[in-house]
Amino acid sequence: MDFAHRLKDLMRKRGLRTVDLARGIDRSPKTLSDWLAGRLPRDFEGIRAAAKFLGVSVHYMLYGEEDTATPLNKLYEAATITGVYELTVKKVKELETESD
Repeated sequence: MDFAHRLKDLMRKRGLRTVDLARGIDRSPKTLSDWLAGRLPRDFEGIRAAAKFLGVSVHYMLYGEEDTATPLNKLYEAATITGVYELTVKKVKELETESD
């Protein structure tokens, strides 16, 4: 299922019309019609607003499944509650600096 089908399905399940969602996320009904016709949103904020309004994650909107990765804030909470962790930092590339 692609973005347009997920969006249609979520709208149907919540009893929303195109105009309802458009108002809820501050987009034009034409923009929503484009999304429903299969055009992907041009801006990330549109996806984020739709996901929030529809009560799902951005990951779900884009990929059709919930993200199984642990959010960083949850990792931080776990580290501060359960003890000490060892982190390894790997240098990937040298930063280029301007010479005078």
